Amino acid sequence: MTVLNSKLKDSLRQRLAHIFDYYESTSIEESLWLIQVLENCLLAFTISQEDSRIL
Repeated sequence: MTVLNSKLKDSLRQRLAHIFDYYESTSIEESLWLIQVLENCLLAFTISQEDSRIL
């Protein structure tokens, strides 16, 4: 299980919020790369969590 400390979580949350704010005003075609990156991250996190389960 991956645990982020609170300082790192807050920093990551702020950075993502800035990215989302910026790309909200762009078209999907212009920000398609960001959508694909986020989908890949979600997939990687999901796989990572499945591999770290304690039985």
